[in-house]
Amino acid sequence: KHCIRRFKKGTTINVDNSPLNQTVDDSFPTESISHTSSPFSNQSVIDVTTSMPIKSKTLNPADSLHWSSEEDPLDMKTKKITFFTTKSSEMTSVSYTNEESNQGLTTKANGFCKGRFEAGIEWPDASPGVTVNMSCPEGMTGYAQWKCNALTLRYTPARPHIQDCKHIWITKLEENVNNGADAIQISLKLANETKHQSLSHGDITALVDLSTKILALYNEQNRDEAYDEIKIQEKPLSYNFTDSMISSMSNMLRAEIKTAWEVLPEIHQTRAASQMLKLVTNMGSHLSCMRKSSDKLQFTVTAENIGLQTFIFNNTAPSDEDMIVFPQKAPGVETNSSILVPSDLQLKNWLSPCRSYKSAVGVIYSHVGDFLKDENLSRSLAHVVTKVISFSLSNSSESMKLPKGQEVTVVLQHLRQTDIQKGLLKYPRCMFWNFSKQTYGQWDESGCYRLSSNETHTVCRCDHLTNFAVLMDIYDNIEEDEIQSIMTYVCCGISSVALIGTLICLLEIRSLHGRRSIITGNLCVCLLFTNLLILFGLDQTQNKVVCAIIAGLLHFWILSAFCWMLVEGYHLYRMVILVFQRGTNLSVKFYYFFAYGSPLVIVAISASLRWQGYGGHNYCWLTSHYGLMWSFVGPACAIILINIVIFILTLRSASTVRVKREQSTVKKIKSWARGSMSVMCLLGLTWCLGLFYINKTFQVFSYIFTLLNGLQGVFIFIFHIILNDKVQTICFAKWKGKKQHWKKQNTQQMSNNHGHSKTSTRTSLDSNGCASRNVTTRNSRTAATTLPSVPSIA
Repeated sequence: KHCIRRFKKGTTINVDNSPLNQTVDDSFPTESISHTSSPFSNQSVIDVTTSMPIKSKTLNPADSLHWSSEEDPLDMKTKKITFFTTKSSEMTSVSYTNEESNQGLTTKANGFCKGRFEAGIEWPDASPGVTVNMSCPEGMTGYAQWKCNALTLRYTPARPHIQDCKHIWITKLEENVNNGADAIQISLKLANETKHQSLSHGDITALVDLSTKILALYNEQNRDEAYDEIKIQEKPLSYNFTDSMISSMSNMLRAEIKTAWEVLPEIHQTRAASQMLKLVTNMGSHLSCMRKSSDKLQFTVTAENIGLQTFIFNNTAPSDEDMIVFPQKAPGVETNSSILVPSDLQLKNWLSPCRSYKSAVGVIYSHVGDFLKDENLSRSLAHVVTKVISFSLSNSSESMKLPKGQEVTVVLQHLRQTDIQKGLLKYPRCMFWNFSKQTYGQWDESGCYRLSSNETHTVCRCDHLTNFAVLMDIYDNIEEDEIQSIMTYVCCGISSVALIGTLICLLEIRSLHGRRSIITGNLCVCLLFTNLLILFGLDQTQNKVVCAIIAGLLHFWILSAFCWMLVEGYHLYRMVILVFQRGTNLSVKFYYFFAYGSPLVIVAISASLRWQGYGGHNYCWLTSHYGLMWSFVGPACAIILINIVIFILTLRSASTVRVKREQSTVKKIKSWARGSMSVMCLLGLTWCLGLFYINKTFQVFSYIFTLLNGLQGVFIFIFHIILNDKVQTICFAKWKGKKQHWKKQNTQQMSNNHGHSKTSTRTSLDSNGCASRNVTTRNSRTAATTLPSVPSIA
């Protein structure tokens, strides 16, 4: 038997094995019972943390017991109950954490999560709401976690949390770093282990952190206290350190390690990959300082997935050549992707880790772009389709702005050319990794634009130096693209036909000639050119210059359409004033000057200030960067609001008229105002949705935009032609005239037929005698008086 009494915190209790099940009665409040188990003992360890007294717990006789509870005076709910159990025949550790109940332990009466083997660990059955902690697989240290979902009675998420598990050899290297061992020797061991050992996803984050510590140790061991700078060493070991560290980083990017990366949560992938970019750049920067200033040859370090080159310049300009090209031709360095830096850069204001000269570092990576996750781009299914290439002119891995007017040219080869040819990848975008955005960085396109692109390469221009790559949208639904393409052609085609029909009617029907027809006709011209640009130019993104011109033209014609809508609103309002209150009217020349001059000024100013914003990645339209979108949204919204006010004032003024002879004019103005307002709302709504469509926010908006864009021409044709009183009168008159003309022609034809019959009869009578002639003549007269009337046209 065992005596149970109140223990103070830190007191240890051991319960020996018994041939029978043992029950520990803990009906009194317990402060704390703790125990530190030896890794070589075969006793069971159970930690219980609770604020409520636990009445009893039945234990397995094959186990030994350690029970610990702590009381939280601020919260009387049970926060956590933890068990660490080690079977007497095994060395397995199990931990259960219950965070959902204040009733003590949850039993299996209500179901449980069935245990299974996962991630190299045999997971036991678990009660609902319990988080199970298990020792990492053999050869690794740390604990793995997995929670039993109380609703589904299954372990969630799909895979257990084992980021904290790392191989024992990593732990030993960490101990060497903490003990201050030689950093170069540690780097050599690290390169060897990462080459021959399999890595888990917990190893990825541990190795990146370890590499950071090794680099810091190396800097500390090779720092000149007098100058507080890195020593210039003429030793092979200086090169070997960087070579070993680069090899270690490259080994972490091997194809067979990709699965370990993908198991990591995206935030951890981004953290590790972003930290790797900084590490490699810093190591290259330190390497560039480990030689004499008179030595102009660059270091080249190549590994399977990383290539690095260093450059040395004087303090004024980097090179006497026209361009600095990275990578330079060297054994093991591929040159399908490259960066061209202008040689006339002014470097005197830029810091350098070296004493008497400036240095630069160029790095090219394979596969690292797959792990630089961006939350915003993940939603749009964007994917890195090139290697990541970087060029830095100092020891900073951050983006460095170039002097005004200077740009670097980045040539990047596509890695998935087959998918691009099949149309599964579209819309190349030149982007760089911005370390200052989000927690660990984000893909950003500020200051970069695409110069040209084909199936194999994309050429970019950027006004800063950093880590560059090309991203494309994964477009795995070819049928959806075909449906949208068909809708675009059909709707724009219908709209164009309706607009052309409207123009023909306005030109041919003379009674429609006037200011109203001029306004409507110019509106049709603007929308017709807009439709043609959408049909044949909106997706011409291969050439940056052509795409920018198309975007500028589209900007101009759409703004012109809105301006003509404003002119129409003004003209309506002036009609009311002239008819009912008297007033002066503006000339037609002013209409033209305003409707075409204002958009031209807006586009010219926008292009001169932010020309990079013309021509997006997906479509030839305004980009969302540089604030250029407001040069369209601002004027369009202002015109819509002004027109709404004008239409309200117009209808209000027209409604106050009481003179009967002017009621017909009022009716016409109201009808015109309602039609114009409908077209204005349709035009505004179409291009509001167009912003979502062009920025690919939601696919459904693309269908709505395409449909509404097709309805614009149809609406104009309906309101300005079909429902126009003059057109109806003329069409009715023409139809009536044609009907009368048809009747006349039909009557004349019947008369001619009758005359022909009469002549034939007379010829017959001449041969048969006079009597017959008289009878026939009389009959023919009778027939002439009883001819049927011409039927009316239904």
